[in-house]
Amino acid sequence: MAYIGTSPSNGVRRRFVYVATANQTSFSGNDENGISLVYVDVAYLDVYQNGVKLKSVDDYASTTGTSVVLVQGASADDVVEIIAYDVFSVGDTVSAKDGGSFGGNVGMAGTLAVTGTLGVTGDSTFSNIAGGVVFNEASADVDFRVESNGNANMVFVDGGNDAIGIGNNTPASFFAGSTDLVVGSGAGARGITIFSAADATGNIKFADATTNDATKTAGGIRYDHTNNFMRFDTNDGSERLRIDSAGRILIGTTSAIATCLIGTVFDGTNFNGHVLKTTRSANTGSNYAVFLNAAGAVTGNIQQNGTTSVSFGTSSDYRLKENVVTDWDATTRLKQLKPSRFNFIADADTTVDGFIAHEVSSIVPEAITGAKDATESMANVVLNADGTRLTDDVTQEKWIQGKAAETYASDTTWVASQTVPKYQSIDQSKIVPLLVKTILELEARITALEGE
Repeated sequence: MAYIGTSPSNGVRRRFVYVATANQTSFSGNDENGISLVYVDVAYLDVYQNGVKLKSVDDYASTTGTSVVLVQGASADDVVEIIAYDVFSVGDTVSAKDGGSFGGNVGMAGTLAVTGTLGVTGDSTFSNIAGGVVFNEASADVDFRVESNGNANMVFVDGGNDAIGIGNNTPASFFAGSTDLVVGSGAGARGITIFSAADATGNIKFADATTNDATKTAGGIRYDHTNNFMRFDTNDGSERLRIDSAGRILIGTTSAIATCLIGTVFDGTNFNGHVLKTTRSANTGSNYAVFLNAAGAVTGNIQQNGTTSVSFGTSSDYRLKENVVTDWDATTRLKQLKPSRFNFIADADTTVDGFIAHEVSSIVPEAITGAKDATESMANVVLNADGTRLTDDVTQEKWIQGKAAETYASDTTWVASQTVPKYQSIDQSKIVPLLVKTILELEARITALEGE
């Protein structure tokens, strides 16, 4: 083997240090400094144990180029030092001034500092990274991007605006509350796919705190692949709405009855309010809105027949009733009612005929819901500038966050609680039996008078 000069000291000297365990004989791999043992020529290898130089063959074997094996096991905490002398050729050097290229692998134990551009032609692999890989550790206002075959901004990190774009290099140009991640550039169809196992769930979670409990998020959307339904959660992960595998909308429940509508639409675009709209492929059959009691029995329904007919039904089967009485005085009770003409405060221009709820409650109590002058207390209320209630069940913290995000207007206020009226209502159809019975009583009296 040819060397420059007369001694291997004129070559490359590398030092490896290991701390032995009890009876350890073989030393290889990374040393105490994280440098992996490698040597070229066993003739130019020095091995020391606790500062004492060992003799090749008698004290150790070095044949692999990557390990040294002691003849006798070391004691715990012995320091084994291996010095390897390698040579170099002038033809294999790269000029610091003019540069050049290496044909083989280059290992570096220290730090590689690049002032200009670092260009990598082949594949780049980061392995055994102890402290992770950090881009822009100085927190400078610089961007970072990854190109794909057809998109120069497949992944774009906007360093100055804390935003990420996928296929988009201007994520900060969108609404301030939605710039963290922007997908797409406005060209073609774009989407996000959550690929889960066939017996698992796919989830989108909305959080305002950290927790180890996966259910304790402020809200979320979940698709259950086992049963093929989608659920929507609010208020710490509680399910509020579900679309089941048949397309049925379930609100406040997780199971559907046989007559549950399919394809229900809440349409508020053409009306001053919201409409429950159901559509059939033909003007045959019926659509139902069915109402159940706590026991699951049907108590009433709204039914559509044909093209225009709608009927309202209340359960009235004789098998549901007992203590039936037909001989009672309706006329006297009817005369106690006080039909009135009035307008509602919110609609001063419209005069209507009707009843005052509390005046009817003692005569036809089944027609009235609620109590006179009743109130209720609402917690965490957001008020409009004029003092009217905007919404409730919003914590002060979320209200403050909402104002910052312009979800709530700057002139809104928050109160811990507010007492509001709990208005009575009347079902005027419940008065119909009283009217019919009164008519029958009057007809009987007329008939009796005509007989005289």
